Amino acid sequence: MKAVHWLACLGLVGCVNTPMAEQAPPLAAKAATADKLPARITPPPENRWQCGPRPYCKDMQSCEQAKFYLNECGQDSLDRDGDGIPCENVCAR
Repeated sequence: MKAVHWLACLGLVGCVNTPMAEQAPPLAAKAATADKLPARITPPPENRWQCGPRPYCKDMQSCEQAKFYLNECGQDSLDRDGDGIPCENVCAR
């Protein structure tokens, strides 16, 4: 029995002197542990905004939104001075 125990543990650290029952938790115990893992965080949607009718700077709620319309929708009118910063009234705050 000792030889079988040793062969079963060959290559595993610390199991030569431990009874077989104490070596590793059964699969059911591993599955129960997996249930205790935190839930995965859902990534935010890629586009919160959609290209559509020509927006105005007064309609922008954030600089991120203004940059989206400038860069993704080609709304060059949001960057009147051509410096790459849309809606200075929103993005310069």
